[in-house]
Amino acid sequence: MIHVDAAVEVRRQEQMTAENSDEERSMPALAHAKILVAVRSRRAQTAIARALAYLGDLTVVDDGWSCVRLAHERSFDLILVASDLTNMKGREAVLSLRGESRLAQLPIVFLADARDRASGAVAGDRRLILLPDEPIEEAKLVYVVMKLLAASEEEAWQALPERQRIALVAARQLYDRLARQRGHLSGEDMELVRSTAASLVRLVHEGDAGELLTTLHAHDDATFAHTIEVAVLLARFGVALDVPAVDVHILSQAGLLHDIGKLAIPLPVLVKPAPLDAREWAIMRRHPGLGAELLRPVPEVPRTVVAAVESHHERLDGSGYPGGLKGSEIDDVALLTAVADVFAALTDRRPYKRSMSPDEAFKIMREMSGRHLEPGFTDRFIEVVSA
Repeated sequence: MIHVDAAVEVRRQEQMTAENSDEERSMPALAHAKILVAVRSRRAQTAIARALAYLGDLTVVDDGWSCVRLAHERSFDLILVASDLTNMKGREAVLSLRGESRLAQLPIVFLADARDRASGAVAGDRRLILLPDEPIEEAKLVYVVMKLLAASEEEAWQALPERQRIALVAARQLYDRLARQRGHLSGEDMELVRSTAASLVRLVHEGDAGELLTTLHAHDDATFAHTIEVAVLLARFGVALDVPAVDVHILSQAGLLHDIGKLAIPLPVLVKPAPLDAREWAIMRRHPGLGAELLRPVPEVPRTVVAAVESHHERLDGSGYPGGLKGSEIDDVALLTAVADVFAALTDRRPYKRSMSPDEAFKIMREMSGRHLEPGFTDRFIEVVSA
């Protein structure tokens, strides 16, 4: 049975992974980041392991000396240090790590007690984020770790060709700005959306979009990467369909904004490091309507973009959401966005699921065609992406 949208398919794979054997849950291909955890409390170790298991391969120690020694001997993508350690306290371990040139820029999460938070000893370190040591907020921890890992990956953008680098930096700045505003968008913000969409459209015309998508495929900020991928796919689709240039730009704008409602979803639901339960799914499924509510009062946002945001999870047979629309009741740009969104969600790499190949995704999309996805758009999209 095919689910009504790609997000459900992604979560279905996540659920299958969670229910399968321990061997499958610890597949190294899914846990790509190497994270050193220096925490003394067994309860805290358990909470951290539960929160970060999807994000990386964890090495856990309970004393500061072992933390510093392993950091020198091995290569880690991120270190998480708590204040209360044996042999060497957490703050001393952090300062020791920062004293080594090779480790000076390594991302660190410091679970600091009240005394260390007040000391200011690590103030000004932009690659270090302080969190309270008690209680450990798992959703906040996941968000912070993803943010730090993503920032490290984005340093590699400096080696990309100039147009790709400029487009990605602009997209990142736009996404971060909207995230800070919880999705609230002004006319000035919409100008940034238009300019970012234009830079992505230029890359499509110049044939450089494929390399940009490859770069995004390895990104740790899944929502950001998915957003930009859908915008690029819609621009490619529009160019291939030979639609007017203004409409290609509107398609790319729709891609950039299609999941803006997720920025208004509570963080514990948005970044939960486990399958969502029924209550959380009900909250998550509100994001198309929330996105439309955020955009509708802004006159600079094209109405068809608002329709795409609100209806990209609607399905031809009426089984979608939020309105249960059918067939011709669904805006064409929303139908196009749905096709790109499904493909991107199925082929996205996630820590908790393997990435589907395009051919695997095409098979599922063909099964969804007619009932859930518009068949003409689906067939043409597959032709474009396969070329």
